Amino acid sequence: MIKRAAKNNVDAIILECMSIKPELQIIESKVLNPHYYVITNIREDHLEELGISE
Repeated sequence: MIKRAAKNNVDAIILECMSIKPELQIIESKVLNPHYYVITNIREDHLEELGISE
């Protein structure tokens, strides 16, 4: 999809980062070099990775 967007000279592309673990997010950010991050899914099914905050 990224190759297709580049071929069509798009100005922006929106991708979903599926990584919960910070170390994987760092790798993805080096590959994709995003300008913005938007966190959209912090639910109970992610507590094992993210922990509980009060």
